[in-house]
Parts: sequence; structure tokens; C-alpha cells
Amino acid sequence: MFELVDSVRIDIPYEFGFVSKSTNDGFSLIYTYVDEKFHVLNSNFEQVSSFRARGEGPKEYSGILPFAGLYEGKVFFLDHQNLFFFTPSGDFISATPYNDPSITSFGGIPDSELFFVNDSIFIVPNIHIVDLSRVANKEIVLDTVPIWISYKLSRINNTFERYKLGKASKASPFFNDLSYTNYRSHILYNEGSVIQIPKIGGKICVYSLEFPGQIKSVDLNLPGFKFQRGLEEDRVTPENYKLFNQMALESSFISYLVSLDKNILFLFYKAYVDNDPRLTLRNHGLNYRLQGFYIDVETEKSSQVDVPWNMDDAFNRVIYLGQNKFLWVLPNETERDYHEGKIYQLVDTN
Repeated sequence: MFELVDSVRIDIPYEFGFVSKSTNDGFSLIYTYVDEKFHVLNSNFEQVSSFRARGEGPKEYSGILPFAGLYEGKVFFLDHQNLFFFTPSGDFISATPYNDPSITSFGGIPDSELFFVNDSIFIVPNIHIVDLSRVANKEIVLDTVPIWISYKLSRINNTFERYKLGKASKASPFFNDLSYTNYRSHILYNEGSVIQIPKIGGKICVYSLEFPGQIKSVDLNLPGFKFQRGLEEDRVTPENYKLFNQMALESSFISYLVSLDKNILFLFYKAYVDNDPRLTLRNHGLNYRLQGFYIDVETEKSSQVDVPWNMDDAFNRVIYLGQNKFLWVLPNETERDYHEGKIYQLVDTN
């Protein structure tokens, strides 16, 4: 269960989302939608810096920005061409090209699921896999499409080149003749292993980075999780896209994944629950809410955790602080130039 342990004030006037899923040495990265700026907060949630470096110059990231986050006291951005590093105050450090054979059109708030093994190797989920929903006969190519990709710095041309690829498991829910709205996965890196969970649920798959074949899978039995039924449509088209949208609306998905400890994962997901008039009213007739779930990948011990009622719609307004503590930022419902946050601690996880 979650227990309220503290409250905080964040002096940011605009609506924002956390780019970071967890703090890095006490620091977090947020993004304000109105002015499209990134802000670094310290462990007291005070603003250290606020900057925007988007443009077409050699020291600027492009508007196509799938990943951003914090690494060893620096802010990083991965656009469709380069890996950038800036100081927390926004000063440019470096830009290193990387070789991505596909051009992404990813938009919206960047993801932070880029993991550095060291200064020379990083891992990302394959964001291009989302295009599978528009591909005909996709079951033929599924086992050739990487779920995650690692890049290694070439000392010859100072470019990050593709290094190791993690392919989809045959036990994946995608290996059938049906079509789904979302083929992307959440990933984590943990001491030589890559952990992957499809956003539409299923199994936890563990891969070795050194030998990228799957080494373990664990059933993810999430209470109240409603799997996408899949559609007998070859692909998404202008004529059938409403069917796919409706399927997504009526299905569960995993919205957040973080590591609490070496083997313990914690995630949030959209769960369908017994009839609750509050949910029906709020969700336009659908009975779902955000739920928490933790699992020890080694022992497979797991448990569902109820999310505090007033926090269960905060998909981009939650961050893991360490020591089983999470910060939720409340919606700014009144005219004020700051946000309030509540810190909850997860207890009874043993």
C-alpha cells in the first residue's frame, strides 16, 4: 500500500510532465508544454535551470526528439541524428552522431527509457516498431524486428553504431494473425540484462546484453488487466482506424515501469475494476483506474498496489524518488504560479 509521508511545492507555473521516470542523483528533468522548455529540479524540487536548445545548428537538437534524460550529472537528448549532452544549466557539452537506418517522426514529450551501460554504449527500445500496425502480413517479419537496440561508440569515426539487437520472443502476444494498436515495449537495463515488457502486457522477458537471446520469461498476471483482443484486420487504414482506436480505449496498457531494486520492478497500468460510480462518471462510462504492481523477477513474488484515488490519473506527473517513495504532482486547478506534490511511500513489499 501507499502511505502519504510528505508534500512539496514546485515553483513552475505551467502544466508539465516528468521526462524522468526516476531521479538521478536527486535531480529530475521535466518538460513544460506551453513554452516547450526543459527544467532541471534538484532534490528539494527547486529549479536549477530552464532551457530550450531546439534548432538546426550544430549545438541544437531537432524537433524530432524521442529521448531525453539525465546521466552522471548531465542532461542528454537523442534526436534523429545525434546524442547531445548539456550541463544542468543548459550549456552545450557535445554532440555525437548515431547510425539509425530509419527516420523517426516521434513527437510529444520525450521518453527517458534510454539506458547507458557506460559512456560508450547505450540501449533504447525500438520506437520504429510502432509502424508495424500499418504493415501488411506483419507476422512474417515479427521475428526479424528488434524490440530493443544497443549502440556502441566507434572510435574510428566517432559515431554510435548499432551493436546488439534484442528480437521478439515467440511467446510474445504479437505472434498471431491479429493486429494491435501498440507494438512498443518498456525496457530497463540492470547489470548486464535488458528487461522488456510489452505495453499491452503479457510476459516479462529478460535478455543478456552480451548474448542477446532471451534468457528468461516471467508471466505478468496483472489483476483487472484487459488484454487487447486483436483485430482480424491486416493493418491500420483510413477506413478502419476507428476500430483500432475503440479497441485501445477498451483495453488495458502499461504506462510506467521503474526498477525499485536489483530484481524488483514496479509498474503502473490501466486496470478494469468492479462497478464504481465515481469511475463511470469520470471515465465516460468505462470502469478503469490506474493501479500499481510490483514483482520480484527472481522469485516471481508479486502484488497489486492500490494507487491513491486522487492520483490515479497522473500518467506523466509521477516520478520515483528512491527508497520506495514516489512523488505525484497534483493538477493545477486554480490560478496560481506553482504546483503541489504529494510524496507517498510504498510499504509492505516484503
